[in-house]
Amino acid sequence: MPNFRSMPLAEMPGDAQPGDVLFASDQNPGLVFFVATNGSMVPFDGLVVGGQYFGQVGPAGPQGQSGPQGDRGPQGVGQPGPVGPVGPQGLPGPSGAAAPVRVAAIHLVIDAAGSLPSVGSWGFFEIPFDCTMASWTLIGDQVGSAVVDILKTDESSFPNGFVSIMRGVKPTLTSQQRNENSNVFSLRKSDVLKFNLDSIVNCTRLNLAVIVSIP
Repeated sequence: MPNFRSMPLAEMPGDAQPGDVLFASDQNPGLVFFVATNGSMVPFDGLVVGGQYFGQVGPAGPQGQSGPQGDRGPQGVGQPGPVGPVGPQGLPGPSGAAAPVRVAAIHLVIDAAGSLPSVGSWGFFEIPFDCTMASWTLIGDQVGSAVVDILKTDESSFPNGFVSIMRGVKPTLTSQQRNENSNVFSLRKSDVLKFNLDSIVNCTRLNLAVIVSIP
C-alpha cells in the first residue's frame, strides 16, 4: 500500500515503494516526490498538504514604488582644525621716492615813495615753523647800492637781544640792481627777525626775498 512520508531531503530512502509520496520537509517551499514503478523519484510541481499548497516558486513580482524620503538628519559639527604655522616674513619693499623739499619765502619791501629811504629798522617777522634760511635775493628799483642786515632774537627776549645772522654776507647791492647769495642759518619757530637798512645810495625802493627750506 503506498505511503506518504515527510523527512529531510538528505534522508530520503532509496528503497521507497512505487506509489509512495515523499515530502522533503527541510526545503522552502517543500519538495514533493512521487516514486515511480521503476523506483525513481519524480518531483511534483505542487501538492496540497495540511490545507496548504506547496508548489514551485513563482516569478518575482514588480518592484514597488519608492517610499517618501525621510527627514534630513541633524548637521554634524566637526571640531576646528589646528591653526597652521605662521608663514615666513616677506622681503622688504623698495624705498619710496624722497619727498620734494618744501620752500617758502619771507618778503620785505623798503619803499620811500620816490625818496631815498632812511637807514634803520624796517620791520619784524616772527618765524611760524622750524626752517633753514638758504639764500637771499635783493632787487632795487634802479641801479644803486644798499646794505640790509637781518638780525634775530628769541620770543622770550623780544624786543631785545637782536644779533645779526648774516655772518658777513648781508644782502647787498654794489652799483647794481639785483644781487643774490646763499647764507645757511637755522631758524626755530617763534624766533623774531628784524630787518635793518644799514646804507643806501640812489635806490628809492628795495625788495628783499629770504628763501627758507622746511623739513
